[in-house]
Amino acid sequence: LKTYKVGYAPQGNILWKELSSNGYAQELLQEVNLISFGQYGPFDIFQGRIMFPFLDNQGNVVGYTGRILQIRDGVAKYSNTKDTPLFNKGSFLFGLYQARQAIGQSGFAYLVEGQFDVMSLAAVGVTNAVASSGTALTEAQVKLLSKYTREVVLNYDGDVAGQKACRKTAAMMLRFGLEVKCILLPSGKDPDDIAKEKGAETAIFL
Repeated sequence: LKTYKVGYAPQGNILWKELSSNGYAQELLQEVNLISFGQYGPFDIFQGRIMFPFLDNQGNVVGYTGRILQIRDGVAKYSNTKDTPLFNKGSFLFGLYQARQAIGQSGFAYLVEGQFDVMSLAAVGVTNAVASSGTALTEAQVKLLSKYTREVVLNYDGDVAGQKACRKTAAMMLRFGLEVKCILLPSGKDPDDIAKEKGAETAIFL
């Protein structure tokens, strides 16, 4: 949790109250998509969510994915920071800042789908994984990853959708001249499941 700077956004417009009392302007907070303005005034965009921050190459937080804790009708399970002067989700990979040294040492990167996959793998010693955060990989993300390695191992979910995404991602990466390998996980399994089942033996299994 410390390594990936995971946090929690509580209910009740706590962020707005805290930041405004410390002198942050409403316009600035709106510009970076932390606060919005409604009928009853400013309110926190992220509430009741586990917060996974995206970091730039200096380690600064520039955007978020927030996962809701209590599923409710009409409320998205995941919510992302919208495009801001600092952040565009299609241009960042979750965990890349934390994984950059391990990628350099191992000579390759695992690409997974979600934040929990990255964190579960890291917890059992596989620290060279990054995530596209559940969305189709973009060319900008491929170019970003190619700055750190020329070899990528795709480790997507073992369902039909995951394997379809794996083939599409592999084709894109090959067009950029990357060396690509794919791991075929058992049906219904994802990297998070494998890390929990295999523990310290996960690296050998992969």
